[in-house]
Amino acid sequence: MQRTVTSLLVALCCSVAWAGAFPGGAAYVAAHDAENAGKYADAIARYENCAKLDPALADFARVRAVACRGRGGDTNGAVHQLRAFVDGPNDSAFALLARAELAALLHGEGQHAEAVRLLQPIIDAPISPKWLGPYERLYGDSLIALSGPASRAKGFAAFAKMLSESRTRAQRLEAANRLANSPDPRQRLDAANVYVNAGEWGSADSTLTALEASLGTARQKYEVEIDYLRARIRLATDTNRDAGRTALLAVAKSHSDTEAGRLALMYAARSYFSAGEGPREARKKEPAEAVKQRQTYCETASRLFDLMAGQLPDTKETGDALWWLANQHLDRDDKPEEAGLALAEFQRLAKVCPAHDRAADALFRGSVILRGKGDAQSAFALLCQIVNTYAASGCAPAAAYHCGRIYLAQDDRVHAAEMFAKAVAAGGIGSFYAHRANQRLAELDEKNAGPSDAIRAPGISGYLRPIAVDPDVTSHAKLKDAWLDRLRFFAAHGYEEAEWEVLANAKAVLESKHASAYLAAISEAGLAATADHIIEHTRWGLKDDRPTAEALPALYPRAYWSAVQTTARETGADPMLLLAIARQESLFQAHVESPAGATGVMQLMPSTAAWLAKTDTAVGAEHLQTLDTPESSFRLGGYYYRYILGKQGGNTVFAIASYNAGPGNVSKWRARLDTTDLDDFIEAIPFDETRDFVKKVLGNYAAYHSIYPDPKRLADNDYVKSPPRVAR
Repeated sequence: MQRTVTSLLVALCCSVAWAGAFPGGAAYVAAHDAENAGKYADAIARYENCAKLDPALADFARVRAVACRGRGGDTNGAVHQLRAFVDGPNDSAFALLARAELAALLHGEGQHAEAVRLLQPIIDAPISPKWLGPYERLYGDSLIALSGPASRAKGFAAFAKMLSESRTRAQRLEAANRLANSPDPRQRLDAANVYVNAGEWGSADSTLTALEASLGTARQKYEVEIDYLRARIRLATDTNRDAGRTALLAVAKSHSDTEAGRLALMYAARSYFSAGEGPREARKKEPAEAVKQRQTYCETASRLFDLMAGQLPDTKETGDALWWLANQHLDRDDKPEEAGLALAEFQRLAKVCPAHDRAADALFRGSVILRGKGDAQSAFALLCQIVNTYAASGCAPAAAYHCGRIYLAQDDRVHAAEMFAKAVAAGGIGSFYAHRANQRLAELDEKNAGPSDAIRAPGISGYLRPIAVDPDVTSHAKLKDAWLDRLRFFAAHGYEEAEWEVLANAKAVLESKHASAYLAAISEAGLAATADHIIEHTRWGLKDDRPTAEALPALYPRAYWSAVQTTARETGADPMLLLAIARQESLFQAHVESPAGATGVMQLMPSTAAWLAKTDTAVGAEHLQTLDTPESSFRLGGYYYRYILGKQGGNTVFAIASYNAGPGNVSKWRARLDTTDLDDFIEAIPFDETRDFVKKVLGNYAAYHSIYPDPKRLADNDYVKSPPRVAR
């Protein structure tokens, strides 16, 4: 009974927070729940009741009621009513929502021309946030469905644009599924390429077969790319892998001056290398003939990589090939010589492909290997090369910081301070290395680091120091806009209506003298991803591609602040660290789900949450049922973080690494890596994703303390003063 009551309280907590500001808020939430459950008649009644109770929510409630009518089967009635909302120049948020709902209904009824007309103003908006993706696809599909070749071409062009901007495998495949039917051979080849790189061999084969049939004698124009993709498919699907490798080499030999030819050579080299290495377990009882075959493969791979480096320098494909090869050696750490081989390939990449986007990173990886071998001087040479040649790269702050460390080890405090100052300047507010360097400057001379104090966190007090920020950036004007109040209400419940409010008001926001306050309010409400997109898309608040002080509260918001503070008080956590983790995990998107299944703003796996509910009485089944709500996610994430912090000896760095890689992996790393120097430990983390995660979370953490300085920071032991309450 107790759990049932608590469950209800958790489910209603968002409603209590904002429903008080809106007389119809509770009815709106109940209507949304009914709509999501497919109870459309009930939803309509509740939305209509909300419209009577609350003028502020009335228009949205009426639009949603009509949309439910359409979903319930009365398409004609819904279309007729929605037209009343979109007639005229009304560009308010509820009218934009009505346009989208009407367009979806009309598309389903085959009225594609009107669907395009309705969606056009939305697609042409000054900003085009990622959440608009489904409507952009609806727009493209409607254009393709029209009979005119110009409209169809425009529709396929929309999907080609989506493909160029996509960041996930699912997005790329969705665009490819449309482009595979394009009359444009180039777009169909792009679709086939997506299928090949995604390992969708059947779709790739059928797309190429249909393309070749349509091309006829014109195949020659696209012959190189088709043959390359065919060879990739054969390599993956033919039981005789040598036939696929031979096919790739044939393309590479005949067309080395083309991108497809270079890619063919790269994949052939990679395949020979992988075949030569073979599975480690199988080598123990390997017959002599198999050993000889593997050696042949290894020698062939070596010749091919050398060929690329020697005859195809400064090409993307050669750089990519050498980067892959270096990391293969790093991953095969069962042999002592592998680190040296990786170092050689990283250095070769930087030498033969100095303009490659991985060149600076390759030098830095090489410096880490050299420092691990105790060769500080050779490492220093690579780091200086980054500082001097790649000053604008993302590796520059790291290189400058580690140069400073080497100078310090030589007791050269003057040059060390110069390098640390370069790291601060190059890294900026969100860089782990900038805040680490700022702490080093303070240790050399307090005034160099400005007035801030080092962050006190478990196990790493005095490790990071905030960077001084204009103290006025967090003091915003008091905003009293009705649309902003609605946005907060909608965002607190994860409703798309909040995004429509931003889209409708974005232009006015950016033109306002209080733009910083508006964007911060939008971000703090939970729409940080949208605010981030607006800043990136419009370049507002950026100077030389770096955020100005006025943009920082929007880029580092105190999102869901009430929920964060509640969890922080209960667990003894620093609320800024909870924000730092959530920002990196999800950018505060409540309903985002990782490919592995992690969900919520704190990206917990359901299995981890279920285990935690059995371990700690502060977490219950009701939180598992609402895992994607910010309140439950922060609670689960906060209590899980407290647990792993205790498991990792109360050290913040180890706990952050555990949050990403699991406490078991981190315990193994601590057992075999040197943990006396946290800088070296972080660089030695074997998982690229975890190493990057730790640095970014620490950078976020220090950025939050920079933007929102708190003189009452928690003491070191505040996090772990209360032991977990074990369920019985």
